[in-house]
Amino acid sequence: MFKKIKLNQEAKFPDRIEQSIRREIKMKRKLIHFAIIIVFCTFLSAPVHASYSLSFSPSSQGVAVSGSTSIDVIANLDAGESFDWFGMNVTYYDISVIEATAAALSSPFTFTSPTDFYSSPPNGIVSLFASASTPQFGPGPITLASITFQAKDIGTATLGFGTTVFRLGGPTGTWLQHSTNQSGSITVSQGTVGVPEPATMLLLGLGLIGLAGVRKFRK
Repeated sequence: MFKKIKLNQEAKFPDRIEQSIRREIKMKRKLIHFAIIIVFCTFLSAPVHASYSLSFSPSSQGVAVSGSTSIDVIANLDAGESFDWFGMNVTYYDISVIEATAAALSSPFTFTSPTDFYSSPPNGIVSLFASASTPQFGPGPITLASITFQAKDIGTATLGFGTTVFRLGGPTGTWLQHSTNQSGSITVSQGTVGVPEPATMLLLGLGLIGLAGVRKFRK
């Protein structure tokens, strides 16, 4: 279910996790729905049974073709738990319907490396790696980031989570790999066709009458 392992933390350990996740993405180039093992040290204590969940807000929404929309990534932790670093892959299917164009973190999070946008048709991946200036405590909800999508074509795109890792309890704390999540969706439609205003209809009617009069005069 969950793996939470007490680590002998080193200053560069988050960088190693980022490199491991990126390496897997570049090799696979497809949706990452399976867990990767990111453990480099021996056990110092028995596993601790903590958990967190991820979701999207709103969980579903609509947008017109050529428009844009944003969706928030939300975390919920066990009461009393805290974290100060996370790395995750947000996935979406498919890229013919929407395309991720930007990502912004919520305060007090800052990027530890640039956001990566990958695509391996028909799938897309947004990789986020961030740390918090102060620990964030559960139970939440805690808004982690907001991702902006551009609507490309009519259809429904599914959102989900690939590999995610949280660091609980600060720099010398423990690492928890995520294993459950809630999906989301974005539906793209053609949009509504504007209804002409009365004044516009009047001008159009007068124009047609004028054209008819000119044709009759010429005859």
